[in-house]
Amino acid sequence: MKNLLKQLPNLLTLSNLACGILGIIAVFEGKLEQAFWFMVLAAVFDFFDGFVARLVNAAGALGKQLDSLADGVTFGVLPGFIWWDFMNAMGHCSTQGFCINKYVFLAIPLAAIYRLALFNIDTRQSQGFIGVPTPITGLTIASMVFLFDGTNLGNAIGGQTEFMILLPFVFAFFMLSNWEMFAFKIKKGDPFKIQKGIFLLASIAFMALFPKEAGLSIYFMYIGISLLSHYFVKNHD
Repeated sequence: MKNLLKQLPNLLTLSNLACGILGIIAVFEGKLEQAFWFMVLAAVFDFFDGFVARLVNAAGALGKQLDSLADGVTFGVLPGFIWWDFMNAMGHCSTQGFCINKYVFLAIPLAAIYRLALFNIDTRQSQGFIGVPTPITGLTIASMVFLFDGTNLGNAIGGQTEFMILLPFVFAFFMLSNWEMFAFKIKKGDPFKIQKGIFLLASIAFMALFPKEAGLSIYFMYIGISLLSHYFVKNHD
């Protein structure tokens, strides 16, 4: 029984990976909203695997590596394919020859997996994050399936070519940046507990008032509040 409990965190991590794979299949079947919900479920597994590992005292090197591998698929490869589907719907190029449009999606999984590899060896990220976490980025990208009309995706994003080409590189930049971002765990003496509370309440308000735009809005709000919080805390000290 004890050995089974020790394996529970890894089973949760593998469930995260399974959701990522099923989400990729959903993208190829044209079911983008289903892919989003697979990613949401994966995020739940991703949260609880670490929590359970600490609870049953099973945290270790294997779990850390397995978690990053699963996150690379679920929050890197899957959102990359979602962006690939967006670009397909928009139409890759208006002229013949090489066109960067159909390759921009690669920036998402490449940056996500590189960031996860960095995270595993970066001792600075025990209390917070350096750069925007991969799961937050992946969920933001997946949430954009609601921003565009799923029944007429091509027309919805057809006039936003520059935006669609640029945004994957913006996501990649923030993932690989050296900017400090707060984590969502609140501990005793946390200097960012008020900011985290404001962020949580504002996120709920955005989801209630602007459900389609909430993903991108919350993403940039997280970056803004994190940067301002770290700036004022450092200058206050």
